[in-house]
Amino acid sequence: MKKKRIAVIFEGNDEDRKGMFNAVVQRTLHLKKQLGYTPDVYMIQTYEPWIIRLLGHTRNRERKPSFEIAGLTVTNIWQRFSITDYCLDRFLHYRKPVQSHFLKEQAERFAGYDLVCAHSFRAGFLAKSVHERFGTPYTVTWHGSDIHRFPFANKFCFKDTAAIMEAAFRNFFVSRNLLELSDRIAATPNKDVLYNGVDKSVFHPYDATRRRETQRKYGIDTDVKNVAYVGNFYRIKNVLCLPEVFGIMRGQYGENINFYFIGSGKQESALREECRRWGIDAAFLLNLAPEDMPDVYNCMDLIVLPSLNEGLPLVAVEAAACGTMFVGSRVGGIPEVAGEENTVPHGDGFIREFAELCVRRLNSGNIDPLPAQFDWDATARKELEIISPVIPIR
Repeated sequence: MKKKRIAVIFEGNDEDRKGMFNAVVQRTLHLKKQLGYTPDVYMIQTYEPWIIRLLGHTRNRERKPSFEIAGLTVTNIWQRFSITDYCLDRFLHYRKPVQSHFLKEQAERFAGYDLVCAHSFRAGFLAKSVHERFGTPYTVTWHGSDIHRFPFANKFCFKDTAAIMEAAFRNFFVSRNLLELSDRIAATPNKDVLYNGVDKSVFHPYDATRRRETQRKYGIDTDVKNVAYVGNFYRIKNVLCLPEVFGIMRGQYGENINFYFIGSGKQESALREECRRWGIDAAFLLNLAPEDMPDVYNCMDLIVLPSLNEGLPLVAVEAAACGTMFVGSRVGGIPEVAGEENTVPHGDGFIREFAELCVRRLNSGNIDPLPAQFDWDATARKELEIISPVIPIR
C-alpha cells in the first residue's frame, strides 16, 4: 500500500525545548513507530525587528532552515513580525491580520499532503488554510492556553478558534478538562482526548544507590527532604506564591528541608526577591538540558505545581513516572494525572492549604503510580486508529 504523506505542524522556538515542543516531538516519534514511516515535521517560528529585540534584551537568532532532533528533521517556517504585527499580537491578541496573509501564503507548500496534524492555534490556522486550498483533512491538538485563555481574549480569537475546530477532521485535547472547556467555544462532535505520555525507558525510578549518587552529582543533600518546582517562571504558573508556601513548610521541618526552582522565565528576579522576603534560601537550577530531567525528578522527594491554569503538564506525568511525589493546584488536567486528593483548589487559604498538603505528602511517603493512559505508545495507537479513514495502517 502506498505511503500517505503526513505533515506535522507546530509553533515554537528551537532554543526553548520545553512543554509543547517536547510533547510534539515525542508524539511524532511514537506515531512514526506505529506508521512505519516518518511524517514531515514543520515548526512556525517568529522573529522580531531589531527595535523589539533591543527593548526586550533578546539577541538576534540565526534563522536556520531546519534542525535535527531525536532523528527527526524539523523544517522551520519563519514569520517576521513588524512592530505593528508585534503590538497587535502581543498586546491586543488580534492575530487575524498578522496571521492570515502569511499563513495562507504558506499553505502552498503543503500541496500533495494527505493529512495535516497541527498543534495549537497558529498551526491550526495554517492547517485550515491548507484544507480550504486543497481539501486536505487536518487534525488539531489543543494543549492548554490555546483553549482556556487565548480564545477569550477577544471576539476575533474566539471566532477563529471555533472555525478551526469546526472544520477539523478531528480535534484532540491533552486532558478531559480541556475538552469539556472547549465546548464553550464550539460544541462539535469531532473531539477526543489524547493524553501526553512519557518515555518509561527514560523516566523511571532509580534504585537507592543510583539516587544517592545522582544527588551527590548535583550537590543535593541526601539527608533532608528535597522539594522542587519545575517549569517556567511565568505568571500563569503562579510561581510567586511558592516562597510563602516554602516558608510554612520550613516551619514544620526546620533545617531538614531544601527547596529548588528548576526552570527559567521572566519572573526570575521577582521570584528571587520573594524568596529573600520570606527568608527562603532556595537553589535555582536554570536551563537544565532535557536529558537532565530524569535525574532531577529522582533527586527530589516532592514536585510542586501551583499553576493558575494548565492543559496537561508533562512535569506531573514525568514526576509520577519517576516515582516522585507530586502536589498541584486543582486546575486543567492536573487532577487527571495526580488525583484530586493530591491537588488544592484556588481560593481563600490556598497557600496554607497547599503547604499543609505538601507536608502531609512528605510525611506519608506514599508514592502514587502513574495511570496507565499516560503512555506515548497508547496515545499513538489511539491517534492512528482515529485517523485511519484517511491514513490506512501499513
